[in-house]
Amino acid sequence: MNYIWTDIRAHAEDSPSEEVCGAVIDGHVIKGRNVAANPSLDFVLDDETTEIVYDAIAIGKDVKIYHSHIEGSDDFGPSDVKMAREMEVPWLLVHTPTGKIREYDPNAVLPYEGREWHWAYQNCFSLVSDWLNREMGIEVDYFQLEHPEAWVSKGWDMFRENLQKQGFSKVVFPGSEIQLGDVVLMMLGRTQVPNHIGIIVEPSRNKILHHCQHALSRAAVYGNSYRKATAGIYRHASTSRL
Repeated sequence: MNYIWTDIRAHAEDSPSEEVCGAVIDGHVIKGRNVAANPSLDFVLDDETTEIVYDAIAIGKDVKIYHSHIEGSDDFGPSDVKMAREMEVPWLLVHTPTGKIREYDPNAVLPYEGREWHWAYQNCFSLVSDWLNREMGIEVDYFQLEHPEAWVSKGWDMFRENLQKQGFSKVVFPGSEIQLGDVVLMMLGRTQVPNHIGIIVEPSRNKILHHCQHALSRAAVYGNSYRKATAGIYRHASTSRL
């Protein structure tokens, strides 16, 4: 993989004022052309390379998409993650100013504990969504977790809205006993709406699985501090009688 990153970095360094893009097919780097209207801020892979990519996917070749960021974030953004999920292939990123590299694989099966935090694709919501899907067969529609500033400016109570649309109902809390698969919404810090989500994974041991920013995902005791921060507990219709 090192030689692949060397080639991608070289492509990015050859074009320091524009994002570069291309593909890696069966270990070979194919340089594409960025045909975006504003290539300094975005990328659109040219039609010829795009056709090569989809032909390779169709016959089962190992395909990855790569691009660079020439300024701003050194990590994938929401649009990158959305397209990677739609294509169902890994994406590679090189941040030209720092040389930092990233890889996002929408098909990866990650452990529940020990995940690093990434806003666009590896966060508290993605952890809960993964657990529900794998352990209980409940598919929760993907939605983009935004930075806290956006929650305030938009007044978007996104966790509650998203859950209520997908078969979850609020249970009485405190009062009702927690059960496996209960989704816990919390208000951490200065916020007027729930800004954190976790899931009950061991009710007999009072354990919750969650992922906070600047920390690794982990299972923890659902103790007094978390209970005081709880804004609501939501239960899926399919688990209401477990």
